Amino acid sequence: MSSKIRIRKGLHMMKKLYTEKRFSDFRGIINHSAAHFGRRCAFETKTQDGTRKVTYRELRDRFYTLCNRFLADGLCGRRIAVIGKNSFEWVLCYLAAATVGVVVPLDRELQGGDIENFLRSADCAAFCADEEATKKVSPDLLSGMHVYRFSDMSALTEG
Repeated sequence: MSSKIRIRKGLHMMKKLYTEKRFSDFRGIINHSAAHFGRRCAFETKTQDGTRKVTYRELRDRFYTLCNRFLADGLCGRRIAVIGKNSFEWVLCYLAAATVGVVVPLDRELQGGDIENFLRSADCAAFCADEEATKKVSPDLLSGMHVYRFSDMSALTEG
């Protein structure tokens, strides 16, 4: 027997310390996290008044609300662009876009012309963005797609 075979046999004989849960999509991860860690903090965001905590249950509820909004707007299977600063709203839009359609993440450092070229070439049906990114894109181009501003996300997704 070679040493490689002995090592492989030795690895198979090791006792597992834990069993990892496998997920096939974001819905599975979000549902599992809400069920097991519901009241724990999933995100902590800075606000003008200090900080705001988002629990795993609240993340799940807001995720499904946004997914349902995307579906109601006819975005099932469509390309949805997400661009902006790192934030809870960016994550929420990314997760919902990847679940309902095809997410097209764009670098927030892109110039307006480059963003517009990506939106056209990817044939995006929706645009999720912070105010800074929204200002870089021509209103004429945005008029032909669904626009979801990060600043409107709380009103759109909170029950």
